[in-house]
Amino acid sequence: MHSNLGKTARNSAAAMALAVLAASAQAGTLTLDLKGVQAGQGTLVIALYNSSEDFLKKPLRKLTVPAASAAMRVELPDVPAGDYAVSLYQDLNSDGKLDTKMFGIPAEPTGTSNNAKGSFGPPKYEAARFTVAADGKAVPIELHK
Repeated sequence: MHSNLGKTARNSAAAMALAVLAASAQAGTLTLDLKGVQAGQGTLVIALYNSSEDFLKKPLRKLTVPAASAAMRVELPDVPAGDYAVSLYQDLNSDGKLDTKMFGIPAEPTGTSNNAKGSFGPPKYEAARFTVAADGKAVPIELHK
């Protein structure tokens, strides 16, 4: 009886390991090629979204990196194949939030995948959406103030 439990546990662990390997085989690296960064000032706050409902509200992943140079490459590994959008801002004063001016207009540099722009508000998910293949994707984004 104990040996059957041991076999079952081993089989289950093997199945889980194969599932993880299969999932990681379907995931690539999302490479963000950023331009317009104010070098050496604050941090970049990068958010990855996978639905229009969550866009600019609830990121799938969030990453903060130093704003090292005017042109930067940031890699997000293990991004499963699918549709996504990226939004980011440069937190110049490192206060952990996007500072805004009157009417909610950003006071700090911002950028969105596809360099999508909004009219009378933030860009829409559909305008920023791109597809990541199993082998990854490179996305250029330019920050604007």
